[in-house]
Amino acid sequence: MKRLCIFLLLSLSLCLISCGEKKYSTQIWSTFDTVVDVSGYFDSEEEWIKAKSIVEETLFYYDGLLNAYEDADVINLKAINESGGKTLEINRELYDFLIFAKQMEDKTDGALLMAFGSVTGLWKDFIGGGELPDKKALENAFAHTSSDMVLLEECPYRVTLLDPDIRIDAGALAKGWVGDRLRERLEAEGIDSLLINLGGNVVAIGSKNKKPWSVGIRSTDGGIFNTVEISDLSVVTSGDYERVREYNGTSYHHIISPETLYPSDYFPSVTVISESSATADALSTALFVMPLDKGKELLEKFPEASAVWITDNGAVYSDNYK
Repeated sequence: MKRLCIFLLLSLSLCLISCGEKKYSTQIWSTFDTVVDVSGYFDSEEEWIKAKSIVEETLFYYDGLLNAYEDADVINLKAINESGGKTLEINRELYDFLIFAKQMEDKTDGALLMAFGSVTGLWKDFIGGGELPDKKALENAFAHTSSDMVLLEECPYRVTLLDPDIRIDAGALAKGWVGDRLRERLEAEGIDSLLINLGGNVVAIGSKNKKPWSVGIRSTDGGIFNTVEISDLSVVTSGDYERVREYNGTSYHHIISPETLYPSDYFPSVTVISESSATADALSTALFVMPLDKGKELLEKFPEASAVWITDNGAVYSDNYK
């Protein structure tokens, strides 16, 4: 599961502002293999506790549901991947996620593969300290990545891996998908001032004291390249500086190209801004693994999104960058 780094330009202190609201902040651990930072402005501590509880409950639920490596109280991705081709009945939330994953594979022309887990699993093992996968092993794994082999049915919601060696990989989508679910739940409860950073997937709900939230985009040297001002938007970055292993003088990161089956090397990072966190998450990965000209063509299919490609020589902004 990818780790995305965007630095939030926010004070960590609890402060009073003129309208009487207070700023509250917390960190949530042990979900999605990352630290989740939550900040918001509320009239009372009771409102803050309610918002924080919604965030925690939603995170822990979807962390179990979309987990491909650990068991959960419901049928999750791990159970599907280990089903051996047996048909499993799943809940509506997991069905919707899998449908979205298939749709994004189609919309990105295969730059984002929902069933890429057989390949990314080899790289996950390597980055964790295992053996460097050879070309033959990667090619054998890639033979089991067709989403056509993932049969989805409804009434009831069911999934069958027609190829039992398929492994569904949620890494490029999970945090973005959950970001949208968080937004839906919080807005339904009337919460309109909250900033959530899911390990770099930033979701801005409303504004900060009627002003936009400031979010920093990381530069190649680890500093802040630029800041964006956002309200009711999401900012997601895919970068080559997280989940890295140095091996025999070569640096390997975790974002794997479906074309080469090796870590992509087009850019140090790509940032996408969109109202939908799931769309931003998917696009940041897809744009990262393709050259700039093809990335710009792909982005034209998503007029609601804008992008920043960080290169070794600076940055390239999409035509609709705001």
